[in-house]
Amino acid sequence: MIATMTNGATVPTATKPTNKGGVMSTKDYALFQIISGNRKIDKKHVEKLKASIKDNDLFNPILVNEDYQIIDGQHRFTALHQLGMPIKYMVVPGYGIKQVQLLNTHSKNWSVDDYMECYISQGIKDYQTYKEFRQSYGFTHQQTLEILGAGKIGDKNYSRVFREGQFKIGDLNKAVDTFQKINALGKHYDGYKRRGFVSAIVACLKNKKFDFEVFESKLVYQSRKLAGCASTEQYLAVIEEVYNYKSRAKVSLKY
Repeated sequence: MIATMTNGATVPTATKPTNKGGVMSTKDYALFQIISGNRKIDKKHVEKLKASIKDNDLFNPILVNEDYQIIDGQHRFTALHQLGMPIKYMVVPGYGIKQVQLLNTHSKNWSVDDYMECYISQGIKDYQTYKEFRQSYGFTHQQTLEILGAGKIGDKNYSRVFREGQFKIGDLNKAVDTFQKINALGKHYDGYKRRGFVSAIVACLKNKKFDFEVFESKLVYQSRKLAGCASTEQYLAVIEEVYNYKSRAKVSLKY
């Protein structure tokens, strides 16, 4: 198969040109690869692109690295392929999955699941464990990160750590115990999955003076006190009140 430069020159695809900046065109679809770790193809987006291409083919060339892995434009490539139209492309040597993420950040934002699947495909086990925990316990992204201990890298927030591929699980056994204890509280309080409540319980469980069994036994008949709480601070104040009810030795749970 012959690749054609936009100026009319032809280059055999087998040579895999690596000139930076030159726009080339080919119908050798087998030449290209979807890079491992990129987002999954959105079929609805492909169909929209196909409709736009039929009306007016004014799309930028796709970007590929020296191995013809698609860095930017996998949906354009898929749409053009399905339409049987030539692929316009540029070679940018040295680009990889990090550049894919950066380019996508400035177009259609990556979702939490996009990042998760990306790092799972790269073999990072912490992300696979995160996925399993989130699916098993049904907590939100932020709550799952907090319980698994993702906020231990410097001063970066949980979400940024997750997006950058630096997410590390702390004590897995402790995380399992925390998930189970919070779930157990669901028998007594319907809002047990609220963000403020989860953060408050996580904080309490880090306090050596906090006895979970004592708290649960008292929550059985005092759960109404939690009504109206929204922030972590409000929950901590009420949890402390519930915990110390009829106790001689008062325990401080607020930070």
